[in-house]
Amino acid sequence: MNLEIDNRYTSTRSVDWRDSASHGHSVQFYADEAFLVAEVSRFAGSALRARDAAIVVATKAHRHRIAQQLKARGVDLGLAAAQGRYIALDAAETLSALSVVEEPDEALFTDIISGHIERARAATTS
Repeated sequence: MNLEIDNRYTSTRSVDWRDSASHGHSVQFYADEAFLVAEVSRFAGSALRARDAAIVVATKAHRHRIAQQLKARGVDLGLAAAQGRYIALDAAETLSALSVVEEPDEALFTDIISGHIERARAATTS
């Protein structure tokens, strides 16, 4: 599996996520949890307010803090989740599901993550 890292997104400064391709994905490294929560909330919130979808893969604590931030930004997470536009996955469970002998498996990754992406995409077109 190839992972391309864009060095524009490896600092702890705020990134203009609008530079990301439409229907793409981004990787962001972070130095502290507050930065992570703020950036993911901003990125996901922008998508959800535009009636698009967001898939968050994070620890339970991070998912909780991201949800709090999204709600504080006026995002109706209950509605977005019910519509299938907000999907929050546990990082450890997701990694375990797409791994074989403790190593990520490309076919499992594609199958599992593609399923979530397709459900999110379908929710935005219905």
